[in-house]
Amino acid sequence: MSAGTGKTFSLVTVLEVASGRKLNNDRLDGVVELMSHIVGRPLMTHVLPRYQAGCAAWLLATYPQLGAAAELARDIRAEDMSAWLARQREKYGDAFQISPVPAAERAILGG
Repeated sequence: MSAGTGKTFSLVTVLEVASGRKLNNDRLDGVVELMSHIVGRPLMTHVLPRYQAGCAAWLLATYPQLGAAAELARDIRAEDMSAWLARQREKYGDAFQISPVPAAERAILGG
């Protein structure tokens, strides 16, 4: 990671992008901010689906330990989500430092 390029994002936001599922009732602001950071330019909400798979792959390549949690997040029932997220925070921590994809490699993101 180059100095100054990493940015901190919450575990919930990282798992939302990695899993492709909204995990809480908060607005999409965190997801938009994280995906825009990974891509290296501002994204509008209507283009997020085009970049989701590439951003998820980048996150899981950076933090492979989140792979199982991202997979499980797709199937957690809404009524179980708060307790499940609390367990994930205990296991992985509250936040992650994320770097953008280097400009020369951005083609992997799709879009």
